[in-house]
Amino acid sequence: MLARLEQARVRPNMAHLVVDEGQDLPQDFFSYARRHVAHTMTVFADDDQALRDRRTTLEDIRAATGLDDPIILHSNHRNSPEIARLGEHFHRGRLPAARVLRQSSGDLPRLVLSRNIVSTSELVSNWCQNRGGSIGVVVSQNDTGRALHRDLDGRLPDRRVDVYEHQRRNENTIDVTAPGVTILNKESVKGQEFDTVFIVELEGFIPCRNDTERRAMYMMCTRARDHLFLVFGPRALTTDAEAELPGPAVLERT
Repeated sequence: MLARLEQARVRPNMAHLVVDEGQDLPQDFFSYARRHVAHTMTVFADDDQALRDRRTTLEDIRAATGLDDPIILHSNHRNSPEIARLGEHFHRGRLPAARVLRQSSGDLPRLVLSRNIVSTSELVSNWCQNRGGSIGVVVSQNDTGRALHRDLDGRLPDRRVDVYEHQRRNENTIDVTAPGVTILNKESVKGQEFDTVFIVELEGFIPCRNDTERRAMYMMCTRARDHLFLVFGPRALTTDAEAELPGPAVLERT
């Protein structure tokens, strides 16, 4: 395709192109965009949040675009120090984790056993009613997300309860920053942030078998600004899964 575009002498016709989550786009995309789409580009990318084994590094992007050296962001304005510490437990990046600027909240992330979908729904519902704010519920399986949505919709008739799936193409109807509950899977939660995050079906995410899965855990944990729950069950975590988690000084057990 690139060769045919070159032969046809297709030249850029946009003044500026902004690309987000660039680490998940192939390197050839950046070659295409630079040569055939836009005269100038701005790219946001984070190697440490790529969700697949094949990722495009900052060096790959620079080589394909001819952009200047990247501006590295060194400060974390989102997470409480407690949440950042849990995220850093899974951090395997080349660059050090960003320095947290927020004050300590004193509220550790929590590991919670849930008996079933109803129990998980009750946990989220009670938190929504008592604490409010924007709440993200991250699921491993879309079927779990649908079941949680049905139950939460009945428990919270006066609150916003949305479920996002790629097949529904309903992203433009959901305001994730508004108070209420947003249910979505690992791939869809990237780039989002919430006051509170529940990572449900934890046993579907740990133990991490490789750095790609550790990056996913790092990404999911750091979606939370103030409160974070890791929810598993009804069976106990395996020995290997338990060994993947930090100790009680970083992750509270309830």
